[in-house]
Amino acid sequence: MNEALGETDEEGEVTPATFANAEAAETALTEKVTEAEEARDDELANADASAFEIFAVQEGADTVLYVEKEVFAGSSSVAAADNSDLVQVKLVGVNAEDLQFDGGFLTLA
Repeated sequence: MNEALGETDEEGEVTPATFANAEAAETALTEKVTEAEEARDDELANADASAFEIFAVQEGADTVLYVEKEVFAGSSSVAAADNSDLVQVKLVGVNAEDLQFDGGFLTLA
């Protein structure tokens, strides 16, 4: 289950959020999507325009990797989702904090 619209307790169990109507649910979902997009774009704003980079952004319970095809891709003014110079790789159920990059390899700790 996607925890984007629910609460997670100490044991990792998700309690789904409840809404008065479909409009309230849609508004909450739109706000969560906007927050994720802003976090992703903030991460990419710190890009080095002279080096190939990989960016890991937590989106709910998943991690999305943005891999540059061009060294300047992360520094582009184009939103990450629309940037054809970035390849997106979605790691379902992976926490970004558990990723390690060492010796040219990306591993899951």
